[in-house]
Amino acid sequence: MKLHLVLSALLLCVPPLARGAVTSAERLLPADTAAIVTVPDWAKATAAWKDFSMAQLWRDPAMRKFTEKFETRFKAEVIAPLEKELGVKLSDYAELLQGQVTYAITGFQRGEKGAGQSSWLVLLDSRDKTEQVRKNLAELKKKWLENGKPLKTDRVRDMEIITLVISSEDLKRPFEKALPGFKSTKPDPEGAPAKGAEKKHEISVGQLGSLLLVGNNPKDFEKVLIGHAGGLLPVLADRPEFESIYNSLFRDSLAFGWANFQVINDLLAQESGDGGRPANPLAPKPEKMMQAFGLNALKSISFSLNHSPDGTLGTVYLDAPEATRKGLLKILAMDPKEAAPPAFVAADVVKFSRWRQDGQKAWAAIETILNEFSPAMAGVVKFVMEAAGKDRDPNFDLRKQLIGNLGNDLVHYEKVPRSSRLEDLNSPPAINLIGSPKPELLVQALRTGSALLSSEPVAEREFLGRKIYSLKMIPMTGFERGKPQALALHFAASGAYVAMATDGGALEEYLRTGEATGKSLRETAGLAEAAQKVGGTDTGWFGYENQSESIRLSFEAMKKDPAALDALLSFNPLPSMGGRTVERGFREWLDPTLLPPFEAVARYFHFTVFGAKTANDGITFRSFAPTPPALRN
Repeated sequence: MKLHLVLSALLLCVPPLARGAVTSAERLLPADTAAIVTVPDWAKATAAWKDFSMAQLWRDPAMRKFTEKFETRFKAEVIAPLEKELGVKLSDYAELLQGQVTYAITGFQRGEKGAGQSSWLVLLDSRDKTEQVRKNLAELKKKWLENGKPLKTDRVRDMEIITLVISSEDLKRPFEKALPGFKSTKPDPEGAPAKGAEKKHEISVGQLGSLLLVGNNPKDFEKVLIGHAGGLLPVLADRPEFESIYNSLFRDSLAFGWANFQVINDLLAQESGDGGRPANPLAPKPEKMMQAFGLNALKSISFSLNHSPDGTLGTVYLDAPEATRKGLLKILAMDPKEAAPPAFVAADVVKFSRWRQDGQKAWAAIETILNEFSPAMAGVVKFVMEAAGKDRDPNFDLRKQLIGNLGNDLVHYEKVPRSSRLEDLNSPPAINLIGSPKPELLVQALRTGSALLSSEPVAEREFLGRKIYSLKMIPMTGFERGKPQALALHFAASGAYVAMATDGGALEEYLRTGEATGKSLRETAGLAEAAQKVGGTDTGWFGYENQSESIRLSFEAMKKDPAALDALLSFNPLPSMGGRTVERGFREWLDPTLLPPFEAVARYFHFTVFGAKTANDGITFRSFAPTPPALRN
């Protein structure tokens, strides 16, 4: 699996040059294709990419010292060794990227000892570089044989297929040298090859006119040949569900992707059956998990990327009809209510989001998930809900007084961190607002049920005629240092909300909003126009991020203290390998001391908005980044 990801990434990291006719991937791939990610016109996409603000930032002369060090180290420590191991020059293939570039998963099959293996295929349209493709393949075959590496040839119809037999060690070696810790020291799983035995991968390559095909299953090549010839084999474009999404989401996109989620459901069902590995009797079955969370009702997931002079639009679509939604999909489905920033949210916030979710319905959905997924866990939650607060008030009913007083409005916003110190960057002043028809009762429920979060009594104080309640929470592991951090939770009722914050000063500032006369976020120039790109503010969910301000302090922190970058990179969800983590190698290529002052590149940063819309056929999420004013022509 890692092998084809590496090869695909290398193919996609080189820029194209010219334009020409484009071969349609969805009319070449078979109808049972499980997933596809494609750039229909690589030259067009690259031209657009050059206009992206982040691409312009990378090319800015002020960034030269930083970018040159990264690019030089990457080429010397990854590209060059990889070319040496493979016996090819990747630059010879760079100019072939002219038309479409497509990666597809064409199927799954169960391998030895029940392990799953995917069939994958890369399509690369060279347009008018047909002879160059032929020349490169002949040279590849020649060098491979000269280096004494195993190679097989075959024919599918009129296409010659070259199959390269590659050792996993050949591919791992350059990365192990460049990235300290890339080599895993985990014990070999049961059934793995003995020490010293190298796993072999077969990568097949073929040519169909201007099209270069690379994959691990030669049978896929024949299917592409049939699709190219207009044969009777159904292709992906013939699937009604794909065609519908293509017409509404993919047409004219710079890049798009689609995954048939039903295939994943089928695979999990197989894993739960007798043909898979021996099941852990204590672990929940994957199929049951999918059903409990409602993901078995998800037909497909799609994304698209579009760019215009106004900005960049990204879209993710969940094909989940309303009639079959349950679990998480039911929670994600938003009611079409106003989600614009309230007037009291000031223009100087860095992040804002508003979700018009019915809290009582969401809790009911969570309980349903728990009952289906783990009745034992659901029983524990029920016991805790019934017992909470009884020691303080025998008549207290947490479900009735807490869940029963939830409304349908959740608001979150953050201000600029108080300093560029790492601990302040990770804990900016933030406010969370919970809408409620009876906020005073909801506050009392939180106060009485606080024993779930702390063993200490709740403190209270008066502020501007309101009561602020504070409790010390159970210490949690810090993000950057790995040390326990004692946090305090402050909350108070105000208007139609219960306001909550871990920063007492931030809560006091919110309670003063009635005295504020400054500019509101909703008055920000360009915000209303950007909101329309993501469906407006009346769809139940809307968000905003001022990237200029959120990045400014991080920029300054990394310049002053490179350890700040180490802390950010050290947040790795993957386990440590060999006592060190993969990102340590990247850290040596990224030198924050070479970054320019933020003011020199501030013009490349602006704000981003995002939103979601729920319809009968599915749920759509959108993100739009307007072109920064300083970059507009």
